[in-house]
Amino acid sequence: MLGAPFAPDVICHACHTVNRANAKHCRRCGALLTPLQVCPHCQTENRAQAHHCQHCGKPLGENAAPALGKLAPLKVVRARYQVVYRITQTNTSALYLVKDLDAAHEKFWALKEMRAPADASAGEAFMREAEILARLNHPNLPRLLEGFTFEERQYLVMEHMRGQTLAILLHKQSSPLSLTEVACWANQLFGVFQYLHDQTPPILYRDLKPSNVMMEDDSGLLKLMDCGDAAIGALGYAAPEQWQRGESTPQSDIYALAVLLHQLLTRHDPTTTPFNLPALATLNAAVPAGVADAIAKGCAPDRRDRYATMRDFQAAFQQATQMV
Repeated sequence: MLGAPFAPDVICHACHTVNRANAKHCRRCGALLTPLQVCPHCQTENRAQAHHCQHCGKPLGENAAPALGKLAPLKVVRARYQVVYRITQTNTSALYLVKDLDAAHEKFWALKEMRAPADASAGEAFMREAEILARLNHPNLPRLLEGFTFEERQYLVMEHMRGQTLAILLHKQSSPLSLTEVACWANQLFGVFQYLHDQTPPILYRDLKPSNVMMEDDSGLLKLMDCGDAAIGALGYAAPEQWQRGESTPQSDIYALAVLLHQLLTRHDPTTTPFNLPALATLNAAVPAGVADAIAKGCAPDRRDRYATMRDFQAAFQQATQMV
């Protein structure tokens, strides 16, 4: 029996925390969970009452694209992927569990649904990027099967995984994680970022945050989710140059990873102090000074003061942890 689709999660626009369906206020920051509308032209989130997009200035409301997350169970997409149920939904995408009707043996995928841009060139760029991502092969990346456009929507078909995001794991923690555990996770993330940055041209992730990193139940491996999504990043995690000027470089990913490591070792929420993290030692005196210094260099406000490459960051972090 196929059950009804799950009610969509509500994502707080202030701190990006996942809240239960129909929640009125964010469980983390208390912000009012007001509905947002997404511009059908540039995909920017706007207030529900807005008449024009704050980014591109084009009309909203009656010209908005149909709502996401409306694929019903048993709906077949592109004559191949049969919807089982909706897994989750945000303001800009929906994720479904689908059955592969072309597979010789029972096979399920995760199908990510996004609005197709009005600009044809942007649609072509999406297809080129999907082809690049489908060629990636790394243990810390979910497998991407293909990308396509169907009924005015863009779709990515990817490996379906079971696990918990680091956001959920952090929420369950009442104290900072141990340096041993964080070092294990850090090495996995260093490796996958090095792999992405080594591609030709380099692939920049741009949107690292706890909710975009999943720990797989079966293997215990971390998986970097939503690779290749166009993103300006999340406030508190995105580097100043990325958030304020839209400039993304490998140093932007280095900044975000350093912020995440700081959060794992302190449980400090960086969205409360964007671009100004408290000194790690003031929040967790058990962390060695060398480790704190390595992380501080990684999230220096000026990208010229950060590590030149992710390999340099990893080398500094590993050397500091080995001295413990």
